[in-house]
Amino acid sequence: MYRINLAEAQREELQRRTREPELARRTRDRLEMVRWADAGQSIPQIARRLRVSEVRVRHWIKRFLAGGFGALRDAPHLGQSSRLTPDLVDALRGELAKRDRAWAAPQLADWLGACPQIDRCAVRWSSSRLCLRTAPGSNRRREPLPPGRA
Repeated sequence: MYRINLAEAQREELQRRTREPELARRTRDRLEMVRWADAGQSIPQIARRLRVSEVRVRHWIKRFLAGGFGALRDAPHLGQSSRLTPDLVDALRGELAKRDRAWAAPQLADWLGACPQIDRCAVRWSSSRLCLRTAPGSNRRREPLPPGRA
């Protein structure tokens, strides 16, 4: 059984942390686990309250006991870095700024795939992902005008 007995300064720190405006919901739940454990609630009671497994509650209580409040935050998700570098986004926006043709998202993905700055074995960009990456700013994809409106 894991017991948490917070000092008064730790309780104040816990209260301050739970009121942070940018606090992730999962981190807030973990802080609540610590608060309820300090209040004398058992692991099964905390798990029922938060609708999580007892294993998860035990995991986060042990993490807190080993590392304090800092151990309750999510670890950064590093993952694979994007192959669409800022230079490539600038090149793509420059191509769009020429305004010599209307581009559809699949055509932009094909242009990017043929770009000499990209390794041939790089992942092909889907049109939806490419639209998300190039949408900010004034260089948005231009739709062709309907017939008779040119």
